[in-house]
Amino acid sequence: MIALLQRSRQVLARFLSKAPYRRILYIALLCGIALVDYLHAGQVRRTFVFYSLDDGRESLEDRMLPKTPSKEAGIRQYAEELLLGPADPGSALLFLPETRVRSLLYRDGVVYLDLSEQAALPGKTGGTAAVHASALPVTPLSAAPQILLDGEGGECFWNLYILNAGIRRNFSFVKDVRLFIFGNEAYPEKFAEIFRKNDKIT
Repeated sequence: MIALLQRSRQVLARFLSKAPYRRILYIALLCGIALVDYLHAGQVRRTFVFYSLDDGRESLEDRMLPKTPSKEAGIRQYAEELLLGPADPGSALLFLPETRVRSLLYRDGVVYLDLSEQAALPGKTGGTAAVHASALPVTPLSAAPQILLDGEGGECFWNLYILNAGIRRNFSFVKDVRLFIFGNEAYPEKFAEIFRKNDKIT
């Protein structure tokens, strides 16, 4: 055993005596430390959709968020991050800054999310998101834009749709999202129609 240890020390000493090998070892150690730190941090990537203040076009943001102890906590974290708004000052808030998550429940694949009454008021898009909605491609995050523009509640409805679709996109185990504003369910029939179309598209 002693002879083996001595032999190992000699091999390591010869390895470290060469500068290129030392650099490789240092890089490997730094990469290992970074990997351990990342795994210890336990972060997950989430995608958010906002809109440009200039032309109302989609603006995607990827954020690394801490892992949560439960699915329900993760969804709530996502909703609260969306309410905080974009990191890019050139993008608009979907909801007024005063908007809060009143409650969130996840049961059997269904999310029940209740927002404060401020969610019913226009956000900071200046209406540009709704105006340019028809120009967006038909994707899981922007399907059936004409349905969104039909009837009352235009901008409020569009912003709720982005929240709804964002939860579905980021949490594949979610089967349905029911949104409420101060205890009143918001547009259940319209959301059902839109996501039925999405299911056919995807």
